Amino acid sequence: MTATTAVRHGDVEDMRRAAENLESANPLWIVLFGIYSRQFVAFPRFIVPEGTVVIAGYPGALPEKMRRVEHLAHVLRAMKTGSTVGRRADGD
Repeated sequence: MTATTAVRHGDVEDMRRAAENLESANPLWIVLFGIYSRQFVAFPRFIVPEGTVVIAGYPGALPEKMRRVEHLAHVLRAMKTGSTVGRRADGD
């Protein structure tokens, strides 16, 4: 069985729709479904370290990973600007 025969057309369309729905719900991301990899791949539309990509085997796993990258980007941005992200005003 080759990679092309292992994937049914209906399955691919369902997965592409799931990727489109994820992208609609997460506008800071470009979300694709890889036909041959059978993976959901998300590319951030915001500044992150070069090569940052989020990959998941099923659509439900992607949002949590996206939030982690968004949080990391927020922390990195705060570090660059000297912001107090994640620290309380009383120093604790």
